[in-house]
Amino acid sequence: MCGLAEVIKYGCIASSRFFKFLEDNIKDLLALEPSVTQKTVRTSCRIKAEVVADDEREAGRRAILNFGHTAGHAIEAVTGYRKYRHGYAVAMGMRVAAELSLIKGGLAGADVNRITELIAKAGLPVTIPGSIRIEALIKAMEHDKKVKSGAIRFALLSGVGRAEIRNNITKSEIREALKRSV
Repeated sequence: MCGLAEVIKYGCIASSRFFKFLEDNIKDLLALEPSVTQKTVRTSCRIKAEVVADDEREAGRRAILNFGHTAGHAIEAVTGYRKYRHGYAVAMGMRVAAELSLIKGGLAGADVNRITELIAKAGLPVTIPGSIRIEALIKAMEHDKKVKSGAIRFALLSGVGRAEIRNNITKSEIREALKRSV
């Protein structure tokens, strides 16, 4: 189940067509229907290989693979790496990144809903538990390896299937995205 967070991420960051395929076939994928499972694995591997091949040294585009991971890693850190499996934390982090994409004006509200619904239909969490303090998450993000020159970098969406790296994000915007995700 955790691997589905990464699969959904690939549709979010690189292929609106694949995202639509996942929306249309999530029940069959969860049931491990062979043709749907094969297409999902094949497409996921192709997308990751293309992104990595475009940026083998992690100098630019490859960072889009971190969609959902900035907040996801913070959730893992704040909960001592014991409460949530990586895929669950990334699923919650994708919701945060989608909300932040909306706040930054790149993603439509309808697309935030589509992403949130697909994550939920996959059986993954879409909200951060209220017991996790927002300020603790922000502090953990400030210590993430993706911080460059003091700026927290996020892989955000300008649409389903289109990602970009942004570092011009204020703590206030991060706080608002986290609040929307609780």
